[in-house]
Amino acid sequence: MSEAGFSPGQRQSGGHAHAAPVRKGTTTLRTVVGKAGQVAGRTRTYGGSVYHRVAGRRGKPQAAVATGRHVLRSADVVYQDRGANYFDARDRAAVVRRETRRLEALGYRVTVGPLAPAAG
Repeated sequence: MSEAGFSPGQRQSGGHAHAAPVRKGTTTLRTVVGKAGQVAGRTRTYGGSVYHRVAGRRGKPQAAVATGRHVLRSADVVYQDRGANYFDARDRAAVVRRETRRLEALGYRVTVGPLAPAAG
């Protein structure tokens, strides 16, 4: 989020945190995320409810930034790389069944059991 410039700004004085503008960031990404926040504000979704809740208190421009931040965070969560064997590790029994059937279709007899602990 910091690359896009949508991390919240921080300004502190006398031990109190005050509102501050967001950082500069990549202009292209910032434009796209800002537009996504505005568009999400026109929908009947969670993004739309975030937009309208913030717009009532802080105004439409800040609501677009806040909603864009939610959109960006959602995209980041969806994109997280979980590794090449994520789905195999998630459902090991299905992987064993599938691979057993594949080997049997090739004409092999398959017996599946746990590996013996390595000596050493």
